Amino acid sequence: MKLIGSAGLEAKGIDLDPTTIWRKEKAGEFPKHVLVGNRRAWVESEIDSYIEGLIANRDAAVDGNDTDAKSARGHHSDPMMRPQKETP
Repeated sequence: MKLIGSAGLEAKGIDLDPTTIWRKEKAGEFPKHVLVGNRRAWVESEIDSYIEGLIANRDAAVDGNDTDAKSARGHHSDPMMRPQKETP
């Protein structure tokens, strides 16, 4: 079993701020962290499963032809994965 920290999350493409991660953990929408000393870490296999779930949700929506129209309008099922607004 391997533990990863915040840098490991970022390396896997999860670039959420700590407050968002905390809220998603509380809501059961993100794997819960473990404390190692005074630092937070996540079980890598749980993070990988989380990412696989995001991919499966995307693929299931594509199979239903649901996301083609939504994607064109910029809608995504996971609000954390929405495109960033461009600042002028």
